[in-house]
Formats: sequence, structure tokens, C-alpha cells
Amino acid sequence: MSTPADTRRTRRRAASVGAALVGGCLCVSLVACSDADRAPRAEDVTAVSAATGTAPDTAEFDAPGAELGSPVPRASSESGPLTGSQPLDVLPADETRMTVSEVRTGSYEAFDRIVVELSGDGAPGWFVSTDDDPTADGSGLPLSYEGDTALVIDVRGVELPSGSAEDPTPVHDTAEGVVRSVDVQNVFEGTQRIVIGLDGAAPTYNVTLLDSPTRIVVDVIRPG
Repeated sequence: MSTPADTRRTRRRAASVGAALVGGCLCVSLVACSDADRAPRAEDVTAVSAATGTAPDTAEFDAPGAELGSPVPRASSESGPLTGSQPLDVLPADETRMTVSEVRTGSYEAFDRIVVELSGDGAPGWFVSTDDDPTADGSGLPLSYEGDTALVIDVRGVELPSGSAEDPTPVHDTAEGVVRSVDVQNVFEGTQRIVIGLDGAAPTYNVTLLDSPTRIVVDVIRPG
């Protein structure tokens, strides 16, 4: 029987059968993040603990775990300070029809940033959580990831792209901190699941909705 020490840095979930049935994992390409994705200074970023549900008091954000709603996107540059957090569980606005146009990650002084960019009409919803054993929507088959735990981002209010169903969502993964892998699943019943493999357990993260273009931004704070 394996010990935690044996599996801490190399945990992978077997998903070869699941990948075949749900359309497969989408390929990851390595490209540099744009200047717009550069990070604020570490002192400008306020961590929000998903475990405790605590957040600083702001007029703009609700605490994680608040009731489902449709938060107003923040008019902010992606490179600006993203303090506080919007709820972790949000329903899309009525008549929302969006597609995930790109997923990108990058590492900064004290955190790793995951950006899910969308195009289309409406306001997306999402559900962000951690899961040691993530599964594919629909089939329930296990999904693979690298690291100790998975950060699961379910983007709600999305539809299949108008082009070929085989076209992958572009993934630009340049993170060099706690992010170890990125897996974008196919759309299932209006939801697209994104699985981020992370080092460490019980990560601290916050979620922000930005506009122009619409982006769901998840910052994972690195320990220490």
C-alpha cells in the first residue's frame, strides 16, 4: 500500500478509458503569457481561504459561500490588484450563451493565476472547488491530473463552439509554482469542466470576474 510520501509529488489519476469516452483531454501548448497577464506585487494581493470562507470586507465582492447570484464583473485590468473574492458558487444569467475561448496560467511572485476567457452573450456562472478524485461530467469516469489535489472550475452557461467539436480550447500553461497540469474537458449540459492539478493540500485561492473581455480569474496563493 502506497504511503502519502510515495504519492505526494506524483499523484496521477488514471483516466485513459475516461478520456476515450468523454472526448479526451485537450492538449496543452506552452506559450508566454501576455504583458496584460503580469502580476501585481505580492503585497497587493489578499488571500482568501476556501477552507474558512473568510474574505476582506468590500462593497464590490461577496464572501465565498454566499447565495447563488450574478455578480457584476469588475472593471479592472487583469494585471491590477485582485483583492477579495466573489462567491465560489454562481449561476449564469438568463439566456447566457458563451464559449470558453482560452485558458491560460502564469506564475507571479506569490501566487499562480488561472484565467478562463469567454466570448459570447450574457454572464457566466461557475463553481470552484478542490477535489482529490475529480470525475468527468456525464460518464463519472476519473480524470487525471498532476500534483496532490485538483482545483476544479466548472464554467456554467457555456455551449459548444460553432466550429468543429474536435477543435480544442487553446491552453497556454506557463505556470511554474503550484500549478502542475491543466485539463479542459468538453461541454456537458451547459457546463465545461477545467481541472487544474496543484501541489499541496487545502490551497488558498480567490475568484474574480473581470470584463472586456469576460474572464474568470482564479488566483492560487503559494504557501509561505
